[in-house]
Amino acid sequence: MVYDCILIGSGPVNLIEAMFLSKQGKKVLVLEQSEYIGGAWGKVPLKKGLPDFQLGCHIWDIEPKALNFLSEFLDMDLAKMKPQPEFVFRGIKLPYDWKNLLFYIRGMLRPKGEMESVSFNKARIIPAKYIYPAGGSLQFIDRLLDRTKDFGIEIRTGVKINKLEIGEFTKAISKRDVFHTKEIVITSVAQLKSISKNGEEFILPEPRLVNYIHCHLLINDLTAAKFSYARLPGNSLIHRVSDETDHVKTHGVGMKGKKLILAAVYPELYHKIGKEKTREHDYAELT
Repeated sequence: MVYDCILIGSGPVNLIEAMFLSKQGKKVLVLEQSEYIGGAWGKVPLKKGLPDFQLGCHIWDIEPKALNFLSEFLDMDLAKMKPQPEFVFRGIKLPYDWKNLLFYIRGMLRPKGEMESVSFNKARIIPAKYIYPAGGSLQFIDRLLDRTKDFGIEIRTGVKINKLEIGEFTKAISKRDVFHTKEIVITSVAQLKSISKNGEEFILPEPRLVNYIHCHLLINDLTAAKFSYARLPGNSLIHRVSDETDHVKTHGVGMKGKKLILAAVYPELYHKIGKEKTREHDYAELT
């Protein structure tokens, strides 16, 4: 079979693109190397009676047209995040939007060769009001998957494409299979071993590797400070963290005095100090 388009990776953007192409009458195939769909938004199994849940913590930027589209297309309620997202800089909690302002100022103070590429346009002084699916990322990816079924999108998991051969039709090659397509879509995180055309090798694009370990922490809800999402620039262990307790509750799961915290941590220190010390460090940051 020759597909009109093959999309490598099953993140939300690729799934929406697949539906758009399918609406145009094209035969589309989505290939995902892992066993779950959704990329960084995908669901992973948790223990202790919790449902399958999102892999990592996320935040949506303020793009009204995109948010309205997602709300209507996925029939999904969006709610203001409570409290609003923040970033923690040297122990001080500040509005999330001030992060880019701080980075912009810091970049301007550095020598030209070391300046950070943060646009002043994104450095909002008056913080925006961030919104998110009422049921969290779990609701978002579930609605996306429901819509892909409505469009009859073919999705295969556990298929890692290693090589692309471009010719009259492009061959997407894995260990076991060869898929033929007129068009191919790859993402910035695709890790291909080779791309060739008529036997001539191309220089491979450098993949954008997201090098975090995603930790799901089920902790006693004692006096931990209330938060929704936080970035921790300068923290040697934690990149970002979110409280998913309320989102889990919307799916009918009783938390019984517990909190579900998601944290993206840097692997170097995680492997150095171990899992238990990481938990202690995360808890100290949250309180």
